[in-house]
Amino acid sequence: MLRDYSLSDDIGFRFSAKWWEHYPLTADKYASWIARIAEPLVLIFVDYETFGEHHWPESGIHEFLRRLPAELLKHDSVRFSTPSELVANIPSAGELDVFEQGKTVSWADTARDLSPWLGNEFQRASFNAVRLMGANIPEGLYKRLWRCLQTSDHYYYMYTGFGGPAEVHAYFAGPLGSPSDLYRVFSSIWTDLIIRATRQKGLVSAIEAEIEGSEGKTFQFWLDENNALNLGARGLREFAEAICAVDCKSIEYHSKRGDFGKWVGECLGDPALARELANLGSKFEGEELRRAIAEALRKRMVELERAAGKES
Repeated sequence: MLRDYSLSDDIGFRFSAKWWEHYPLTADKYASWIARIAEPLVLIFVDYETFGEHHWPESGIHEFLRRLPAELLKHDSVRFSTPSELVANIPSAGELDVFEQGKTVSWADTARDLSPWLGNEFQRASFNAVRLMGANIPEGLYKRLWRCLQTSDHYYYMYTGFGGPAEVHAYFAGPLGSPSDLYRVFSSIWTDLIIRATRQKGLVSAIEAEIEGSEGKTFQFWLDENNALNLGARGLREFAEAICAVDCKSIEYHSKRGDFGKWVGECLGDPALARELANLGSKFEGEELRRAIAEALRKRMVELERAAGKES
C-alpha cells in the first residue's frame, strides 16, 4: 500500500501556501479530487504536526479536518477503509523490492528517498559508525544509549541541502547549530560511547571469567591432607554450589589453611573477597562457617552481575 504523495502533500505542505494555485484548499474541493480517482484505493498519509504546527489553527486546518469526512461521504464512490480491510478486499497488484540504501522510499523532501538522512558525508559517516559499532556494545546501559543514537532526527539535522527542503530541516533543527557543528558533537558522542563500551566489555569479560571460571583454575576440594574429594569448582558459581554440598570437615580444613582466600585472590583476581573469606575462617566453624561463606559468595556474585549490567 503506497502513499499518494501528491494528495498527501496537498494537505501536509501546501494547505496554507498562498502561492499555490489551489489555495485555499477546502474540504469539498479536496473531496471532489478524491472522488475523481479511478483506482480502487487512495492512501493519504500526513504527519500529526500537520494539524496545528505545520499549519496553525488560524490557517483553517482544523475546520478543514472537521468537515472533510462529511464531504467525502457525499460521494457514492468514496468510503473509508482500514489497511486490514484493503488487504482483505483488494487483490495485490504486485510486489516491490525496497533495498536498504539507494532504493528506499520516504515522503521527506522533494527527492522522497533517504537523502534527508544520508545525503551527505556528515550523515553517512555518522550512520555507518553507529551501525558498525553495534556488535561491540554490551547489553545494558550502553546498548540503550547506542539505540538512542539511531534516532533518525540526529541525521536529519545534519542536512546540507538548499531551497525549500533546507528550510524545513532548519525549522526542525532549531537553534542546535550548523550541520558541521552537529556532526562534531554527534561524532564526539559516539566516539565516547565506543570507548566506554569497550572498557565495559572488558570489565564484563573479566567478571564473567570470575563467576564462571576456567578449566585451568579449578579449586580441588580435600577432606584432609590425605583424601581428595571428587569435587572441584572453576568459578564463584560452582564454588558456591560446592560449599553448600561438601562435608563441613572439608570446609574447615581449607579455611584453616587459607586455601579459599588464596584461590579467590590468585586465580580469580578478587582480593577483597579473598580477605573476607580469610576473616570468616577465624570467626566461624562447622555449619555456621558454611553459611557465612555461602552468603559472602552470594553477595559478591550479585555485586558482580550488577557491575556487568546484567541487572537493570
